[in-house]
Parts: sequence; C-alpha cells; structure tokens
Amino acid sequence: MIARGIYAAMAAMAVTAGHATAGALEQTNQSIPILFEQGGYAELGFTLASPDVRGTDILGTGTGNVGRDYSMGSLGLKLDLTDSMSAALVVDQPFGISVAYGPASPVFAGTTGQMDSTAVTALLRYRLDGGWAIHGGLRGQWLDASARLGGLGAGPADGYAVRLGREFGVGYVLGGSYELPDIALRVALTYNSEIRYDATTTETLPAAFGGPAVVTAPISYATPQSLNLDIQSGIAERTLVFGSIRWVDWSAFNLSPATFTAATGEALASYPSDIVTYTLGVGHQVTDSLSLAAAVAYEDERNRAGSPLGPVNGYTSLSVAAIHETERHRLSVGIGHYWLRDADPQAGGAPLGTFRDNRLTAIEVKFGFKF
Repeated sequence: MIARGIYAAMAAMAVTAGHATAGALEQTNQSIPILFEQGGYAELGFTLASPDVRGTDILGTGTGNVGRDYSMGSLGLKLDLTDSMSAALVVDQPFGISVAYGPASPVFAGTTGQMDSTAVTALLRYRLDGGWAIHGGLRGQWLDASARLGGLGAGPADGYAVRLGREFGVGYVLGGSYELPDIALRVALTYNSEIRYDATTTETLPAAFGGPAVVTAPISYATPQSLNLDIQSGIAERTLVFGSIRWVDWSAFNLSPATFTAATGEALASYPSDIVTYTLGVGHQVTDSLSLAAAVAYEDERNRAGSPLGPVNGYTSLSVAAIHETERHRLSVGIGHYWLRDADPQAGGAPLGTFRDNRLTAIEVKFGFKF
C-alpha cells in the first residue's frame, strides 16, 4: 500500500524539483497536485531561492553575482463538494525575475530587471466512471515589471528605463486525468491558457532616444499558454515513480515598449523558441509517518545569445524532499540544486560577455492540515 505521504512527496517537489528557475520568466510549473488530495486539505508553502549567476564582460571584467535572492509564498485549499466533485483554490507567484548588475562591469553596469506576479486559481474536478475525471477553472493574475539598461553594452539605450504598472488579467485551466488506484497510477494532462494584459508603460528616455524625457504609452502583452503532462505509478510496495513534461509557448512572448522598439527595432524581451522541461523522480515511504523523494529535471536550452536581463540558458537539477505526516498534519521540506547552462548575452547581435558554470539553490517548506 502506498500512503498519502508519497503523493505529498511529489507535491513537495513542485518547486524544488526544477521549477524555482523554470523556463524564461517562470517561478513555478503551475502544477495542481492539491486537486488530487483525499478529503479536505489546506496548505501553506514558502520557498527561498538563492542564485549565483556570474559572468565576464567582453573587456574581461567580472560582473559579480547578478542574481538576487528571492522568496515565494503559496496557499492552497481543497474541498470535497460531493462524492464525485471537488474544488480547490490556489494562490501562488508563477512569474518573476530579479537581476541587478553592480558597477564592477563597465559593459553591464546599472542594468536591472524586476518582475512580480500573484495568481489566484479556482478549480473544479469531476470524477467520471472508470477512473476518468475532468478538471478546470479560472485563473486571475496580477503582474508588474520594470527594467533599466546601463553600461557600454546598452549603447545608445544606456540610461533607458521602463515600468509596467501592476495589471490584472484572467485566463483558464482545462484538463483531464485517469487513475487506477490498485497500482497508484495517475495520468493527468492540464492546459493553462495565456493571460493577456493591456497596460501602460512609463519610459524614461536617454538623449539618444529624444530625452531626457518621460513618456507613457499603451502596451499589450501576454504570459504564455502551457501544457503539463504528469504521470505517476507504483512500482513496488511503498515505492512510487513519477514524472512530468511541461511545454510553454515562450516563442509567442513579446514585450515591446513603444519608444524603445521604435528606436532600436527590437523587443525589450522575447524568446526565439518554446521551452520544454522534463522531470523524473521516485518516492518511497520509509515508515508510516516518513516519506522521501528525489527527482532530476532537465530544461531545454532557452537562448544562449539572449539578453543581459536573463543570462540563464536552461538547467539540469537534482532535488530531494522529506515528508512527515500524522493523521491531521503534514510537513514537507525540499531542497533543489540547479546547474545553469552557459549563456552569451548579446545586444543588437553584438556579443557582450560570457556566463559560465552558474548555479541556483532553492529550499521549500510546506505545512498541510487535513480535515
């Protein structure tokens, strides 16, 4: 028999098994394991991520660590409405970035990027005959961002800054699942729609862009659609194997402030291809109250010749988690280490520097209450 602690082990990997620095601007994989909890369940989570991202500019000067430590919180609540229908509410921070170059590198000095988000997702799940079920719901998401370009690498854009005010958008979630309880088999497919924003940018212009001046203009952009395939199955008594494949439509993302794009002919932020992340792990129930899990994750190369605002090019990660469970409570602790692939930031096709052998460590703690 595989106890609930094993399923919690997989849920504990949601961030630490390769998603605290997920594709492009992602901080989570938008997974919804709470919807599959048995009975009533409430959960509070906290994640702390510490990146070590360093490079050398084309003049041979080190950048220092440009990645800022950041934290994320999450809340979840799941209820059984009837024998066949359940509901869940999830609050998390799915998108974000925090990059800051100090004065050490004359090529990048003063370049910064910041994005913050909060999402509230309301879900329903309806169980059909034969182990099948469907799920779906709505997601409301708040998002704001800012960036500043500085240093010799910014060229005429040195001193340019932009801010996108906090805006609200709505999307939807739709999916289905199949379960075979005798062998703890579950296959779930979940689609997350894009969320579109109509916002206002405030651009601070350098002399080369007609400044010094501050201008405002409308902008339309969207966080991308995605598709998650999650699979788990028992392989031995008290042992479960699990995995996932996540595709995100990052090639459709384009952030083009009006004045910046008119002056440079380029987007401030975009990605040349979609991003796919693969995760494979195993969980084992050690005792009636203790379960352990481990997972590896691999993310496709993003864009080696990308922007200084995102000098990360995919990763490989290893994560472990421990879960202590009683009749009413659950404590999950996970830690993940990421090996970040090399990146060579450019501007206007010109190389600006190299980033090699970087890493990130994330720690997640979740406390759950069963009722």
